[in-house]
Amino acid sequence: MHKDLSLNYTMFSGNTSNQPKRIMVLLHGYGSNGHDLITLAPDFAEALDDTLFISPHAPFAFEGGIPGAYQWYSLTRRDTEFLLGGYANAKPKLEQFLNEVSEKFQIPFEQIVLAGFSQGGMMSMHYGLTSEKKFAAVMSFSGYILDCDYPSHISKPKMFVSHGDFDMVVPFTAHQFTVKKLQELGVDVTETVSQGLGHGIDYTCINAANRFLKTIL
Repeated sequence: MHKDLSLNYTMFSGNTSNQPKRIMVLLHGYGSNGHDLITLAPDFAEALDDTLFISPHAPFAFEGGIPGAYQWYSLTRRDTEFLLGGYANAKPKLEQFLNEVSEKFQIPFEQIVLAGFSQGGMMSMHYGLTSEKKFAAVMSFSGYILDCDYPSHISKPKMFVSHGDFDMVVPFTAHQFTVKKLQELGVDVTETVSQGLGHGIDYTCINAANRFLKTIL
């Protein structure tokens, strides 16, 4: 665990040279931590050479009381207003961390892939859409975006979204809404559905994500 930035984080360098070409930042889900998604880094490294993988702990302790677990925002309510308030509270902390990562490793935002699972997927997509910075790509696994208005000047990074059609945590209908909403916003979105998958990431998702990354990077 690295503790030299505003959020503690784990890191995987894989086949990265002394100066990586790009960085993938992986945002974990509700009640998890940075050790979770970093386990996917070797799979993504097969598609991306000279890429540094970084996964931070979310800034807030998990309200479920599990030691070593974190959250980006509370889920004690699920209405849009409450969730947007939670996102707004977490956004400055994510933004500070991303700025620090870019500066520390001398990688511009145009070479940073922002990815997340579940709640981390929501953070990735919402921040990717509203940030003034243009990312290399934004990816969400089992995530969603909220039914809210987005400013007309939104950033439109290339996006990848995957979901299991048997997800009982973030319903598949939320994924369908997300794809439709992104398309309405004019976002170039690539979609993958994993048949029979619940709330998780499988190799159907990973392989499709790698194909997407190879195409755009």
